[in-house]
Amino acid sequence: MVIITKSDLTQKDLDSGLMEWLSDHDESKDQEEIARYTENEAPITLSTLFKSTVFAAGLPIVASEKFDRLCEVFRRILDKEFDKKKCDLQKNYKIEMPRDDKDSTVGVAFLTFANHFEAQRALRHINKLKLDVSHTLRAVMVDDFDLIVSDGANCVPAPKSVGFTREDIRSWWFEGERMREQYVIRYADQTEIHWFDPIESEPSLIYSGERERAEGKRVWTDQKVEWSPNGSYLVFYRRPGIALYGGPNFELKIRFEHRNVQQVSFSPGEEYLLTWDGTSGQEKHENSICIWHVITGELLATFPTPEMSPKGGDFPHFLWNHNGQYIARLNKCADGNEILVYKLPEMVLISDAEGNPAPLKYGAEKFDWSPTDDILSVVIPGTPDTPARLMLIDIPSRRELSARNVYNVCGTEMHWHPRGDCFCLRTTICKKTGKKGRKQFTQLEIFRLRERDVPVDTIKIEDATVRKLVWEEGGNKRFALVVKNEEMSTFSIRFYRVSDEGTARDTVWVTTLDTQPQMNHMQWSPCGNYFVLACLGSEGTLLFCNLTDNDKVEVLFKDEHFMMNMVKWSSCGRYLATCVNVPMPSHSTVSSSDTFRYSAEAGFCIWTFQGRRLCVSRKENFYSFEFRPTPPPLIGIKEIENIKKNMKEYSRKYDLMDEKAREIYHAQYMAKRKEAKEIFLKEATVLLEWLSKQELYWEFKKGWDDFFDQRNWEVTEDVFEEVIEVKEEVLD
Repeated sequence: MVIITKSDLTQKDLDSGLMEWLSDHDESKDQEEIARYTENEAPITLSTLFKSTVFAAGLPIVASEKFDRLCEVFRRILDKEFDKKKCDLQKNYKIEMPRDDKDSTVGVAFLTFANHFEAQRALRHINKLKLDVSHTLRAVMVDDFDLIVSDGANCVPAPKSVGFTREDIRSWWFEGERMREQYVIRYADQTEIHWFDPIESEPSLIYSGERERAEGKRVWTDQKVEWSPNGSYLVFYRRPGIALYGGPNFELKIRFEHRNVQQVSFSPGEEYLLTWDGTSGQEKHENSICIWHVITGELLATFPTPEMSPKGGDFPHFLWNHNGQYIARLNKCADGNEILVYKLPEMVLISDAEGNPAPLKYGAEKFDWSPTDDILSVVIPGTPDTPARLMLIDIPSRRELSARNVYNVCGTEMHWHPRGDCFCLRTTICKKTGKKGRKQFTQLEIFRLRERDVPVDTIKIEDATVRKLVWEEGGNKRFALVVKNEEMSTFSIRFYRVSDEGTARDTVWVTTLDTQPQMNHMQWSPCGNYFVLACLGSEGTLLFCNLTDNDKVEVLFKDEHFMMNMVKWSSCGRYLATCVNVPMPSHSTVSSSDTFRYSAEAGFCIWTFQGRRLCVSRKENFYSFEFRPTPPPLIGIKEIENIKKNMKEYSRKYDLMDEKAREIYHAQYMAKRKEAKEIFLKEATVLLEWLSKQELYWEFKKGWDDFFDQRNWEVTEDVFEEVIEVKEEVLD
């Protein structure tokens, strides 16, 4: 609102009578107008931020004739440093050096980059960079400069953490009385989190976004949700970025701004987060992958999507090590592929023998981390004349722990034991038979990493085609092979044990379970021993099985969940969820055929690990079901094995606890039922008293009684006969 007074007008304006057209000034009216305009659109303000500009001090002071030379040398030094540290930046960043009245530089420079992400990344490499013996740069973001140089008495240091704390993040798990399970479901426009306790008849709702709807939001989220690996956070996918919710009340903890994120990957300890926007490697988008510090929300690094994935497929492109200290990726370069291993949080490459950051030059095709150690398994592809090579490499020393050459390889898969005790390299071997014939078979190389010199067992499977290999969860060194006999067209599951007792050290085939061709999915319980076989996508047959410690297979129960297409174990291994999910709609795609195929049966069932169905729920437009994961156990492997051996003693204890909880629940249920009945009878009594005072009621009652009075009716009985069929027979 612009206020014009008489003093603002010229004499010519006054003579022309302009004052008659001006309204009297009313401040209250002005404030009302401003408030009304602000409701429709926020007032435009001038931004004073320079998010993409870095301030650097410590440059040489030179005269005007050496100015161009200084700019050229300074840019060359920066480019060399960025290339050395593998810092991918757009090369056309702007360098500005202020000069004094004598046209000499003042020892500072302003560097403006393409965006805020590049500026943050460059700052880490510019600060403390040595130009020569007598000149070392000190760099800060321009937006932080005023705070740094302000008066010390009034200066408020920037907080080291601008995110949140872990207080109450896991209280639901540590403080739970009965260690109940939690799960989250997405259906239609709803997102709901439930407690699940088998003693109660129905799951109990914890939260479904009431606060968000009270703030005016139509839905909590319209995209997918998932848990972090240890269950600390609930991850919400939104168009502007990722949001993490946590705590007992599921409050918003932090947001990460990265548009159209398609996938995320947490470090094993949930300290770091990787987000990917789904763009392909050919697009060369500089910020396709972002790596964040979860607690502070700090952006550590950004990358374009790599052209290669270490496990194949579209995701993941980066793999975390077992404790989140390192992250690695494949990089395609002119002289072959290389593995880049970054150390966090600095996001710098690990050093070579000379102490310089450098990649691992192995020409790798695939790699993977050990689940428990800083060991990389690397596959180097072969050629018709050279063998494929498998290497186990210690990080960060780069020491080669073991290696294996395999000839005539046409396909490889890597499988780590869940505790890192063993590693299996599954190769498909192609050999010539005769002049034109070729024969394929599967060969397994089992590495024993806990034994001296890492011995290797070799298994050749020539009588069947291997479809899948799955290590048993838990401490047992057993794995399952899903195979098909091509000659007989039969399917079976072969179980192997890596034997290390006494002098018997070999990988042996212990038992076989014959299956039907439609059983296309096998999944171990997180606790081991138990597993489920499922027919996904059509019949929905379920087999609940147990592989005993004596290597015998027991089929515990057989059931079905028609049209199920997803199987999920709870982290404790007590429960199994089978789901019929419909694909989540996308704004860029139309509904797929699967949407109509699964919509009629959409929902989920929860079972015990023995096959008893506990809960059935049908939901229209059901998208996903996720049990909440639990953190790793606080006790060691030996303690867990001891608990398994003494399971009967623990069972008695917890059976008594369950029985007591069942009695309490039954008493509470009956009390609620009695209370509801009393409330109903009380309200019914009030209604009957009111009804008895109505004149029309008595007229209606008299007419009703007269209508049903037997004395007013005459009962008669009429018999009707109808010929249904006539049949003639000749009698002798």
